[in-house]
Amino acid sequence: ATQGRPLTWDGLRTIVRKRGEAIGIAGVTPHAFRRGWACAMSEACAPLKVIVEAGGWRHEQQLLRYTQALESQRLAPALSPVDRLSRGPQQLSLWE
Repeated sequence: ATQGRPLTWDGLRTIVRKRGEAIGIAGVTPHAFRRGWACAMSEACAPLKVIVEAGGWRHEQQLLRYTQALESQRLAPALSPVDRLSRGPQQLSLWE
């Protein structure tokens, strides 16, 4: 219905959500991929300033919140959306 028109933020969010649901994972968002990228860069020891600039953040504080959340996910990996996404549609129970 929108063929030939620019992709909007809402359109992207809908596509990503539907693709996540198609493989059995609810609640997937474009922001989850952005956050996951930032955490992966941090895990790879990229300088904070580089991650902030490449990710388009204005302040380092947002990125620090993501990396703190990453540390929490290490303590409870079954609850991590990124970990769950990487496993695909098989057993997605919170209490694995």
